[in-house]
Amino acid sequence: MKKKTSIQRSTVHMIVVVSLLLSIVFLAVASFFFVRELTGVYSDMEMAVTGAAAEAVAPEDLRKLALECNEIFRSLKDPITEYETDRETYLSHFKGVEESELYKEVWQKLNEERKPTGVTSLDYVLLFPEWNIGIYIMDTSDVNVLPCGEIFTIQETFYYRCMMLGIDLSAYSDKFRQSLAIYGEEPGRDFDGFISYSTTYHEVWTDGRAICIDTHKGVYGYLMADIPINEVQLHAIIYLLQVAGVSIVLTFFICLFLGRRTDRIIVEPIREISSKADQFVESYELRADTRDETHIFEEIHTERVRITELYELALSLQSMEMEMNSYLRDLDTMINDRARINTELDIATRIQTSMLPSVFPAFPDRQEFDLFASIKPAREVGGDFYDFFLVDDDHLAIVMADVSGKGVPAALFMTVSRSMIRNRTEHGGTPAEILTNVNDSLCEQNMGDMFVTVWLGILTISTGEIIASNAGHEYPVVYGSNGKYELIKDKHGLACSAMKGVRYHDYTLTIPAGGRLFLYTDGVPEATDVNECLFGTDRMVEALNDSEAENPEETIEAVHEAIVKFVGNAEQFDDTTMLSLWYRGAEKNDGGKGMKELRVEAKIDNLAAVQDFVGGFLEEMGCDMKTQLSIDIAVEEIFVNIASYAYGDAGGDAVIKVEPEDGGAAITFVDTGVPYDPLAKEDPDITLSAAERQIGGLGIFMVKKSMDDMRYERKDDQNILTIVKKFA
Repeated sequence: MKKKTSIQRSTVHMIVVVSLLLSIVFLAVASFFFVRELTGVYSDMEMAVTGAAAEAVAPEDLRKLALECNEIFRSLKDPITEYETDRETYLSHFKGVEESELYKEVWQKLNEERKPTGVTSLDYVLLFPEWNIGIYIMDTSDVNVLPCGEIFTIQETFYYRCMMLGIDLSAYSDKFRQSLAIYGEEPGRDFDGFISYSTTYHEVWTDGRAICIDTHKGVYGYLMADIPINEVQLHAIIYLLQVAGVSIVLTFFICLFLGRRTDRIIVEPIREISSKADQFVESYELRADTRDETHIFEEIHTERVRITELYELALSLQSMEMEMNSYLRDLDTMINDRARINTELDIATRIQTSMLPSVFPAFPDRQEFDLFASIKPAREVGGDFYDFFLVDDDHLAIVMADVSGKGVPAALFMTVSRSMIRNRTEHGGTPAEILTNVNDSLCEQNMGDMFVTVWLGILTISTGEIIASNAGHEYPVVYGSNGKYELIKDKHGLACSAMKGVRYHDYTLTIPAGGRLFLYTDGVPEATDVNECLFGTDRMVEALNDSEAENPEETIEAVHEAIVKFVGNAEQFDDTTMLSLWYRGAEKNDGGKGMKELRVEAKIDNLAAVQDFVGGFLEEMGCDMKTQLSIDIAVEEIFVNIASYAYGDAGGDAVIKVEPEDGGAAITFVDTGVPYDPLAKEDPDITLSAAERQIGGLGIFMVKKSMDDMRYERKDDQNILTIVKKFA
C-alpha cells in the first residue's frame, strides 16, 4: 500500500514543484534571449565571412559546380540507397568534379578566406528539400574534410536539439523548408542562422547565404560557415546557476507561509468533514435495517468554512444525507417494482414464443413441401415474427415481418399484427388486399407510432405459384430451376401502420418442383462484425449457395453458422429471423381414373420424394412387400439415369405417373431431355466375367428382367418410358 500524506504536505510539495518549474521556465526563456544576443555577434561575423568568400570567387564558377553536382545526383536512379549500401561507388560519381582544376581553385580561394577568421568550416552545399537531404560540394575545414557528394540529413544536421541550453530547435525544420521558397523568389537572400552539431567542435553557430538558386532545375546552393559557441554556453550555465540559487531561497519562505495558511483554511475544515463522513458510514448497516433517518452532516459548522468549494461540499453532504433517508424509505417499493417488471418481461417473452409456430415438421402429412423457421431475439423480447398456415387444402400462407422497436411494446404490437394478418388472410383475398386492410386497421389502433414491415405470400400447392406483396420488407430469395439461390428484388410498398390509405400491389413468383424459398428479417444482412462491417445480402446468398443442406432446417442452420463466423465476438442489436420452404411438387390425379402424377426437378436429391410418391400409391393399391421392393429398385435406377444424363448441366423436370394396369401398376417417366431409348441397346452378355463385359446397360437389363413389361416412345420432344409390374 502506498504511503499516505496530508493535504498540508501535499499542498506544500505542489507549491515547491510549481515554483521550481516556473523558475526553470523563466530561466530558460531568459537564457534563450541571453544566448540569442550573444550569438547575434557570431551571426554578423559569419555573414561577413560568407559574403567576402562569395565575392572572392567568380559567381559563374560557383554556379557551374552547383549545376554539375546537381545533374550528377539527379541522374542516379536511387542515390540515397546507393550511398547507404555502397558509399565508395556512390562517391566515385563525383570524382570528376572533385579532381577538376576549377574545383581545386575554388576550394583554395574559400579556404584562404576562412583561415584568418574564427570560422572552423566554410562549406558549399546543395540542398534537396523533397528528400530532406543535402550534399557537400566542397568542405573547407582543418579536420575531417568531407568529400564532394557526401550526403547529410537536413533534420539531423541543421536542427540539433541543444539540451544544455534548454532550446528546442526542431521548429526550424518547417521554418527552413518555408524559407526555401522565399530564396527561390529572391536568390541571394540571407537567412536566419541556427545551431547545429559538429563531432569535433560540438555546438556551432551555422549561418550563410544563398549562392546559386534555380527553382526550375531544383538547384539550391548555399555557402555556410560554422563558429563554435562553447563560450556562450558556459556563460549561460553560470547565469542559470546564480538565478536558481536565489529562486530556491525565495521558494522556501513562500512555502512556509502558504503551508500555515493552508492548514487553517483548508485542512481543518476537511478533517471535520472527514470525521462526519466516518460516522455516516458506521451508521450504514443500522440505517439499512431500520430505515431510521440520520442528521450527522447537519452538525458541521459551515459558518467557519471559508473556502467556497468546501462550503459547497458540506452542503452537498447534507443534501446527500437527506436523499439517502428518502432512498431508504423508497427502497422496498423499488425492489417490488423491479420484480414486477421482470415478471412482465418474462410473461411477454413467453407470449411471443407461444404465438409463433414452433413444432416441426409443421405439416407432416403434406408431401408437396417442407418448411422450417427460427427466431433469435437480440433482447429478451424482440419485434420479429413469422407465420405460416393453410388457407385451404391447396393454399399455404407464408408471413415474414419485423416490428419497429424492441422489448415489450414490440412484442405486443407483433401479437396484434400477426393476429390481424392471419384473420384477414383466412377471410380470402390477395396478399395486396390483405395488407391494405391490415394497414388501415393498424393505423386506427396505433397509439405508439409503431410500424411493421411484412412480406406476405400465398403458395398454390398444386402449381408452385406464389402471389406475394411486400410492405417495406427485405427481398425474398428463390432457388429455381438453374440450381442457384437468387435475390428477387420485388417492388416494396410502405410499411404497415406507417400511413393510412396505402394501397399495396401483388406480384407472382413460380417455384418449380425442387425449388426453394428463403425469407428473413433485416437482422440477417445487418449483422455486424467488430469493425462494424455488415454481413449483407451478398454473403447471405453465398452462404445459401455454399450450403449442402438436405432440408429446410439445415438451410437455416448454414446461414446462421455463416453469420456467427462473420460477426465473431461483436454484440448484435437486432433480431435474426429466417424461414426456409422446400417445394417438392404437387400430386395430381386424373379425376377418378386412379392415375396420379408428380412433377419434380430431375435431381438425385429428389429421389426420396419420388420413391415416397410411388410407394404411397402402391400401398393404397395393396401391393405386397416383395413386389414393392422390386418396383422401388426399378424406380431408383430409372430416375437416377434421368437425373444424371437427361439434361446435363442445364437441368430440367421429370414427371412420374402411376396408375393401375392389368392387376398391377404402371409407372411412367417423362422428361424433355436428350432423346434416349434404353430398350434399343443390346442386352449385356451376363455369361461373361465383369472384366470381359462392356461397361453400362446392366441396370436397365435388371429392370427389364424384374418388370412384366417395359416400353419406350419419343413423342412431342419427350422421352416416355413405362414399366409395368403385376402384383402377386
